[in-house]
Amino acid sequence: MGPAGGGQAVAQLGVVAQPLDRAEQRLFALRDESANAQLRHITASLQSNYEHLTDRMERPFEVSGIPSGFREIDYYTEGFTVGDLIVMAVLGGMGTVFGPVIGAVALLVLEETLSGITEYWQIILGPLFLLVVLFARGGIDGLLAGMRHG
Repeated sequence: MGPAGGGQAVAQLGVVAQPLDRAEQRLFALRDESANAQLRHITASLQSNYEHLTDRMERPFEVSGIPSGFREIDYYTEGFTVGDLIVMAVLGGMGTVFGPVIGAVALLVLEETLSGITEYWQIILGPLFLLVVLFARGGIDGLLAGMRHG
């Protein structure tokens, strides 16, 4: 290729580079728009959290999660989250009537006991839950049934 062929190659690069540059600029613009849309000034966040906490303080007996049906339990737990219910069912034993009830009692007793020992009680409860999932497939109810048939 001589000097004339080199000029054509540069011209072709220019033809390809311009649309690539425009596409890149559009992508950067989209990124900047979405980043700015998600940003929120800290004052607005703090005000929102303060209002939520003030509202909760004005109604201390209202349950923020799923109510258990027992006022004393709801007072301590503020209601259950969906995650709590799943842990209760798996811990106690799924597929049985009493498994989730056993799991609920076990979870509440473990939470109360461990939280009295350390503020990092979740670090202890997590591995315990993992051991039940790995080695006691039927949960606590399954372990008790295995011990009865034994």
